[in-house]
Amino acid sequence: MSSADENTPNSGVAALLLGEQVQTAAPSTSLAEKFYISHGRSLKALAILSLGLLNEDGDPIFDVKALPWSSAEKVSNIKPTASDMKEEVERRASVAGIDPMPCQRLGLCNT
Repeated sequence: MSSADENTPNSGVAALLLGEQVQTAAPSTSLAEKFYISHGRSLKALAILSLGLLNEDGDPIFDVKALPWSSAEKVSNIKPTASDMKEEVERRASVAGIDPMPCQRLGLCNT
């Protein structure tokens, strides 16, 4: 195919009709989406991922005391636990390229 043919809207169809292979990039899954999927696409996982995000007014998107979160049957089902938060801190740190627990790895924590 010429470069002019590649710029036409149906160039992919033409390539298929001519028996040429068309390469398409596979969609990549973000770490946040992998986290959400690995936690069963639960409301709790969504709440954990939304922590720290603000709406247009500057208010937190996630607040267990505000609607729609406060209307849940059991707020404890969506309120993150310490172990949930540890996993999320580690995920966000890996995305940012930083060590989430440097004092533990260096033996500087007061434990």
